[in-house]
Amino acid sequence: MVTVTIDGREASGREGMTILDLAEEMKIPIPTLCHDSHLASYGACRVCLVEEEKSGALLASCVAPLSPGMVIRTDSPRVLEARRMIVKLMLASHPESCLVCEKGNRCQLRQIALDLGIGLSDLYRLPNYSGTQEVNPFIKRDLSKCILCGKCIRADHELVVEGAIDYFHRGFDARPATLHDQALESSECTFCGACVDICPTGALSERDRPLQSTPGASFSSVCPYCGCGCKIFLGVNGERVVAVNPDREDGSGPSPVLCVKGHYGLDFIDSASRLRTPLIRKEGRLVECSWEEALDCVGREMKRIQDRYGPDALAFLGSPQCTNEENYLFQKLARAGFGTNNIDHGNPFNTLPAPDFFGPGLGWGAMTSPLAAIEEAKGILVVGANPEETAPLAAYKIKRAVRFQGANLYLVDPRRTRLVPFARDWLRPRLGGEASLLLGFVRVILDEELWEKEWVERNVEGLKALREEMEPWDLARAERDSGIGREVIRGRARDLASCWPRAFILGNGIWQGVRGRTGLAAAINLALLLGCQRRFYPLGMESNGQGARDMGALPHFLPGYQSWEDEETIKRFEKAWGGPLPRKNGLSARQMVREAAEGKVRGMYIMGENPVRSFPDASRVREALGKLEFLAVQDLFLTETAQMARVVLSASSFAEKEGTLTNGERRVQLLRAAAQPAGQSLPDWKILTEVFRRAGGAPLETSPREVMEEISSLVPFYRGVAYARLEKMSLILPCGDPQDEGTPRLPERAFQAGKQSFLRVPENEFRMAEDPAGAPFRLLVGSTLYHSGGGTRSSRSARLSRFDPRGGLRMNPGDALALGLEGGSRVKLSTEKKEMVFRLSLDAGLPPGVLFFPLSPAAEERVIDLLPWPSEGEGRFPVSTVLEVQVERIKE
Repeated sequence: MVTVTIDGREASGREGMTILDLAEEMKIPIPTLCHDSHLASYGACRVCLVEEEKSGALLASCVAPLSPGMVIRTDSPRVLEARRMIVKLMLASHPESCLVCEKGNRCQLRQIALDLGIGLSDLYRLPNYSGTQEVNPFIKRDLSKCILCGKCIRADHELVVEGAIDYFHRGFDARPATLHDQALESSECTFCGACVDICPTGALSERDRPLQSTPGASFSSVCPYCGCGCKIFLGVNGERVVAVNPDREDGSGPSPVLCVKGHYGLDFIDSASRLRTPLIRKEGRLVECSWEEALDCVGREMKRIQDRYGPDALAFLGSPQCTNEENYLFQKLARAGFGTNNIDHGNPFNTLPAPDFFGPGLGWGAMTSPLAAIEEAKGILVVGANPEETAPLAAYKIKRAVRFQGANLYLVDPRRTRLVPFARDWLRPRLGGEASLLLGFVRVILDEELWEKEWVERNVEGLKALREEMEPWDLARAERDSGIGREVIRGRARDLASCWPRAFILGNGIWQGVRGRTGLAAAINLALLLGCQRRFYPLGMESNGQGARDMGALPHFLPGYQSWEDEETIKRFEKAWGGPLPRKNGLSARQMVREAAEGKVRGMYIMGENPVRSFPDASRVREALGKLEFLAVQDLFLTETAQMARVVLSASSFAEKEGTLTNGERRVQLLRAAAQPAGQSLPDWKILTEVFRRAGGAPLETSPREVMEEISSLVPFYRGVAYARLEKMSLILPCGDPQDEGTPRLPERAFQAGKQSFLRVPENEFRMAEDPAGAPFRLLVGSTLYHSGGGTRSSRSARLSRFDPRGGLRMNPGDALALGLEGGSRVKLSTEKKEMVFRLSLDAGLPPGVLFFPLSPAAEERVIDLLPWPSEGEGRFPVSTVLEVQVERIKE
């Protein structure tokens, strides 16, 4: 420890601490402009000057390390005068526009000037007017107000690790800019908004804010888009959300940086198209009605179908966008209220495989460590994942591990993604060959005895069976199927085995690829062999997908993945819920559609999901829903599915209700109501309690807090979760009792008892499928950074909808040249059953023979309608997003 004296108080700090670090611990205020606790110390602004009395030196406290015996003054006359001169010099070239500046009272320069007693500057003014730039929908730049603190550049380089901006020019003309001063939208900028959040002045500000003023109050909440679960502050004026910022001070949250959706895509809350009253169909039209009429109709019609056709004539489709409490109540309504296990959630493109596909191998498909642990890894394997698009926070962590910790990144992806420049080795298998490559890795690890022997022998079963199963899988097959040379496969397997610690990031490109089950099994087996189970990251794409699964919004599990095959479990739930429960597997979401088309399902209740938009083959879904005797839809907007309903129940958004979300890290976080519900809309949990009451069920809980109390009494790994605790901190599951602080890292304690198991590779998928004759292209359907899921929310964000720079069908330029095509050409894609026309764009990052189409609600055609409807046995496994197509030029 290093002992010093600051303002007459003796204190000790750690080796390497700066004067500013220790002063902050001592609660001694020192003003700063260029310093931020999430960035490396920089020392640009010099506002943090302090005086060292022994030497008489003025030191920049943010970069000056502690030295034994220092005597520091933070507010001596000499220090204050130096600070005043520095601030006056800044103000000499700063516009005199404080009264109309959007930064307002949040401007740090203005606050420091006030604290130092500086009014009008007495220095000769050096105006540096550069004009305001409002080109993209997200960020407004007025570099006349820039003080060259470098925070925006350092946030870009250190937090997001993009390198989109840096200093441009020198001297008086210096300013932050992109390469060659091109527009932000033409650079590598992803519009995460980190630069805007961190800017101390009005040089960078949010464009098109709903209200140009400082929020009157801020409420802690959670971003409702992807499974990263970033903590946010919602700034509110009156009853309206006017600002969104990351919660940069709470160390329990995942990140101090958001992505473009989290920062600029939440304006759907105030969309003019929000449903503000319930609707009911009369004479073929949906018209506004009272809540009593709508709820009475739902309860009456669902009960009528149950009594006439039996409980399994009803089906319930929930949502990973709803809270834990709402998903719990929804499945309870289905099971205890109407006696059916026909309950599922989500859409087949954005969901993880059902938990039992992971269960024997790695818990229940959740991440086994927080995302922050990625930065501890020395070797990172990313397979089938494009986290820059689907889980940006994971991408930030991967890039930081490579850039600042020297980690080796091994990237497996047929497409060139934004992670390629960070990779030590980019393994580019043919599309569909990822599973074969992973099996090749497994074979090398086994043959050369590179697996983590002690850990595997102690914790994993089935090694002998795995060896026998892998016997016919030699590297020649892996090379043939993947297109990666066998020596490269052998070398990369050795590299992975030599790195420690390791992290394994797995994306939907594996389980939604050509051989999804094989790829998933191979990935889990490889992770278990290498000990990656300690940092295993399957990337889900919905905010509460983990929570919806935990809550039992599944056709084959009760809450907590508990089975009705266990009599004690059933009796416990029946006692808590006040009646008998069904004891057989229900229908998955896609099976519901199939049985509705066959007339077996007669009534459906859909909460927060839009299958007409988000399922493949919209005409098939429309036809099936059209055959229902009754359809109730509960949503924020009049979606394509809601337009078919008999009753539409207007729900409140995440910002207008209380509840909890469980992100992909297994982190339970609290939502707080920040704004008033739109019109007469109600929180989903409130609607469900009213429907349950009208169905004749026992009274339900009267608040989300009471619902969580019931959840914690029935789900063992939620037993320690309570609102009183969540108001102070987030909790990472399992959390088994009120004193338990959670389990950040599995398998310190896993959900299930006993050893883990290697997975069997599905025999029918073991061999690589040959490309069918006459279909030279494979179409890959993927995600885009600027939209989420089916686009129900993101398409109602005015800013996101105006900016999606890379939409449309993409093709390798060489393939386009061979077909006589160019960017902007119209082409027809054909499968055996369907054809569609698209506008073409060129993408050199695609391999020959592969087409790519990002899912976007603004797309001219619904490309997912080309995808085949899954077979009977694939009900609980995500839809494959790869299919064979023919391409034909359309002459114009």
